[in-house]
Parts: sequence; structure tokens; C-alpha cells
Amino acid sequence: MGVKNCPETPRQKMINMMYLVLTALLALNVAAETLTAFKVVNVSLLKTFNSYTKKNVSVMDDFDWQMKNGQNRQLAAIYNEKATEIHNSTQDIVSFITDIKTKLALQVKAKKLLPGQEVPEEFPYVVTADNDTLILERQDDLNASPLIMIERGKGEELRNKILEFKKQMIFTIQNDSILKNKYGSSFFDNFEKILDVSNPEKRDKTTDAKTWVQQNFDRTPVIASITMLSKLQNDVRFAEGLELNALYSALSGESSFEAKVIPKSNYIISGTQDYQAEIFLSAVTNVPEASVYIQGSSTPIPLEGGKAVYKVSTQKPGKYTYKGEIRYMYKGNSAIAPFEGEYEVAQPTATISPAKMNVLYRGIKNPIEISVPGISSRDITAKTNNGSLIKENDTLYAMPSELKNTVIDVYATIGGNETKMGFKIFRVNDVPPPKLSLEKITTGDLPLAYLKTINKVSAIQENFLFDLEFEVTGFNISVATGGGMTATQGADSEMFTKEQRNLLNNLKKGDRLIFESARAKIRGSKTVKDIPLDPAIFTIK
Repeated sequence: MGVKNCPETPRQKMINMMYLVLTALLALNVAAETLTAFKVVNVSLLKTFNSYTKKNVSVMDDFDWQMKNGQNRQLAAIYNEKATEIHNSTQDIVSFITDIKTKLALQVKAKKLLPGQEVPEEFPYVVTADNDTLILERQDDLNASPLIMIERGKGEELRNKILEFKKQMIFTIQNDSILKNKYGSSFFDNFEKILDVSNPEKRDKTTDAKTWVQQNFDRTPVIASITMLSKLQNDVRFAEGLELNALYSALSGESSFEAKVIPKSNYIISGTQDYQAEIFLSAVTNVPEASVYIQGSSTPIPLEGGKAVYKVSTQKPGKYTYKGEIRYMYKGNSAIAPFEGEYEVAQPTATISPAKMNVLYRGIKNPIEISVPGISSRDITAKTNNGSLIKENDTLYAMPSELKNTVIDVYATIGGNETKMGFKIFRVNDVPPPKLSLEKITTGDLPLAYLKTINKVSAIQENFLFDLEFEVTGFNISVATGGGMTATQGADSEMFTKEQRNLLNNLKKGDRLIFESARAKIRGSKTVKDIPLDPAIFTIK
């Protein structure tokens, strides 16, 4: 009894998506279409994962059969032990990822599906290790993923498990006297591609390179992180299948050939990228000459280095599938290895949001973050029709100069061409005026002894999201002098003048001190220079 001759569906490859920082007071809506796309892709990945799981279980069943009924039961027992170790390691990672998904779901207060209830179509869900179904109503939450994956270290722990898993699979083959000469370096290269969790070589201001964990889980909606985790489960199962088939081939001493499809990406931007995949026979030594045929064509795709590159232009959004076969000769007999693949074409999209609020403020640096699904940050540029966009210390700032609606356009360089990916319109407001203060007292009772220690006025802003510094540029003080008369003295800076100090020195308990006609400016702003402040009234105590 041999391994089931079922070609693997190509592994799904999700594009990393960087999204926006959200503070507690941030009112940000991730595009509903984006969330829906993640939900659809996640469901598709789960279906593929179940298919891989069934195929791998079938291989393990074949090992059992060989131990009981095969011609070389002793050899079957040896390789069954190796296969069981790989299978158990795979299950350990799959279960660990399921636990992470559960933690993410609980962090956003996902609701447990009650017996008899149906899963609502509008929300994604997570199935726990206990087979409970958790409904993710807050699928756009941006805080859960960095909390669980970065701050609590689950992302790096997962990465280390995958690295150890790769080492185990490569060692198992290389340390085997039967298999070490049978499989070439390209077989191990497949594991590096399938389970690539490598960190960028460096991080600097130009490339904005980060760790693998940050690239995939920092500032992403929780549904995006769960989809990425499903993709990793998928990849681990796919790699397990390659290893199990390789181990099983040792029982017969025969080479088994299988069609493999490795796409550059399964997620394509319409009109800007071509879908491209490498198609080849499984990477064993002495791979025979082969011809690759797509969609029933009578003309084979030319081979380059033993691989056929299938390339098709993408214009219309949607999901696409294709089938084909690899025809080859083995030991004088003709043979066929079928294969199939799928990919999704999406409209160009971009998400833009201010990192503080839903509006931009005139004359100050408004931090924003911009990302485009599937596009590196170094290939993204932005333009505005109001003021300027500047980048400082890896942070992008919008600085509108006029009180008018502001458009930010986003462009991505794809294949050497700049393509507009989207835009967003923001309202522009003036910064709310601060309050005049004596140290930190803005109104009410003012101790006379305390007043004598103060030599200037200041301006402070309460309950505002930005940390701004203000400088008072002028103010008047008025005090009663008796007989219904009032004395007023002005200053053209934040410091008390000599004349103002004389008035203050004559104050006594019970007198009223009024600050009026005060003006201030934002330190560092070339636009906001004259902000009128409300009068401040104090009673001397």
C-alpha cells in the first residue's frame, strides 16, 4: 500500500499588512472591504489546511499499514518513528497557533457561540482547542495583536518554534543513510521558502525594516493577524506533507514525483502585478525531463532550470483557479503529475488615517501612518494639496497650512511604475486655544504670597491629544484702584513689566485681578502665531 497520489494544493501566501496606530481616543474605521477580504481569505486557508491535514493523516495510516502488512516491517517501523516525530512537532506548532488565536479572540471580547446558534455571516470566527466557536465582532481592533504577539512575546516564541521545526526536518533527511543522497539542496530550499520567518538584515530610516514579528503583527487589525496565523498553520502542514512523503519514499527505495506550485504571491493588485508561479516536479535527485501544460494547452511552458514559470496578467478583480499537468518519462514509461493553483486579484487600495484623531490641525505636526496591502513601505509615497508631508525619525507628519479640506493621495511603485493606490479627505481645524495661567492656576483663588513669587504668565492646554508648548506673546492686567476706577497695564511678552509689578504689589486680600487681551503662539509653528486667550479672573487670598 503506498502513499495516496494526491497533489498538494499550492500553499496560500498572505501579504503582510501594516496598519495604523490607534490611541484610546482614536476614532478610526478600517475599511469594511478590507476586513471582509481577510475573512474570506481566512476561510479559504482553513479549508486548505483541512485538506493538507487529511492527506498527512493518510500518509501516517500508510506507515501503520506497512508496519503490519509490508514486506519490510522493520524498516517501516524505523521510518514510522521518524514520521511520528515530525507529525507530533507539526501538531505542537498548530496547537500553539490555535492557542494564540484564542488569546487574540478573548482579548477583543469575542462572544462564544451558543449551542444551536448559527455563525453570523458578517463576522469572522475562531475555533478553540476545545472546539468552542468565538465570534469576532471587534475584528478591526488594532491593540490586541501587538499586545499578545509583541509585548507578551508570543510572536517571537512562535518564530523560534518554526525555526526549530525547520532544523528538525532538514536534520531528519540529512542524517538518514538512505535519504541523504536522494534529496538535493533544492528540497531543503523549499522549507526555507515555505517557512520563511527570517528577520530583515538591518533596520534603518531608509528601509524602515523591522523584525519578522513586527512586520506581521504590529498595528494590524486582529482579523489580519488571525489570517496570518492561519497561513502559518497552512504552511506548517504543507511542509509536514513534503517531509512525510520523503520519509515514506525510503520504504520502497523508489523515487516518487509530485507536481509542486510555488507562487510569488496569491494576492495580486489589479492592473499593476502579474500572477506568477513556479511549477516543477518535487525536488528529488535525478528529476526526469518534463513538460508542463496549463489549462489543456497543447503547447508546454518553457522550462528554466527545471522549473516552468506560469505568468498571467491580472486586470479584473476576483478569485481565479487553474489546472495543469507535468508530463515526464520514468524508467521508460510515460507518467503524469497533475497540479492546480489559485490566486486572488484585488483592486488597488490604501488606508490612511491620522494617528491622533480623525481631523488634522492647522500649523502643527499631525502624525499619520500609511500602508498598502502587499507593498513595502519603502515603495509607498504620499502627496497632499494643503501644506506639506514630512518624515522625521520614521514617523510621517501632515502639516496643513489652511483651514480647508485636505486630500492625501497615496502612490506605490510596482514593477518600476508609480501607481495611485487611493486617497482620503480630512477636515482641518485650528488647535483649540489654551488657557492663560499663573504657573498651573487658571482661575479662582490666588494666594497673595504665591503671586509675589511669579514673574511671568503661561498658557496651558487641557484635555488635548497633542503635547504642544505655548508661549504668551502679550497680555493686559486690570486691578481696581478705588472709587470705581480701574488701572490697566499691558505687556508684549510673557514677562510682567515693571508697571504691572507695581500694580500687583499694591493688591490686598479680597481684590480681584483680571488678565485680558492675552495672545499666545505655538512654539515651533510658523503658521499659528496669534491665538486669542479667554480672560482669566483671580481673587486674591
